[in-house]
Amino acid sequence: MNQITQSLSELSLTTTPFFNKLFGSTAATSSNPVKITRAEPIKKAKSLPLDQFIASLCADDPRLDAAISEGSRWVAQSFYAEAPASIRKRRLETGMTQTQLAIAMDTSQSYIAKLERGEINAGMDVIGRLAKALSMKPEDAFILLFAEYEKKHD
Repeated sequence: MNQITQSLSELSLTTTPFFNKLFGSTAATSSNPVKITRAEPIKKAKSLPLDQFIASLCADDPRLDAAISEGSRWVAQSFYAEAPASIRKRRLETGMTQTQLAIAMDTSQSYIAKLERGEINAGMDVIGRLAKALSMKPEDAFILLFAEYEKKHD
């Protein structure tokens, strides 16, 4: 039984008052499940998307940016060494995250993810920007993009 399905009676006695106050719930018994009478919103702290958070950390400490790049190269060597050539493998070999590649291509991280999954039939402008960002010849970038697209759409 996971924590979500546990009744309040199985939780620590110290948490029961918290849940009762937060949700306006009644105590649970084996024959009487928890009944939520009201739910009050919890105020969230201001947050950033993960890629923006990491970028801000890297701006504060250039060693972190270098460590992330080295980690990307390690992933490429460790997990993609035997894999066929792909945009993802090339990106990792160059030590870039999807966000870093997106910034180099003046696009979004989600667009890069779609390119890597072969969900987008890229135009010549995208091929050129990808080739430049990954230090490749445009024809090599086209081959990798076309292979991903064909794999997805066969």
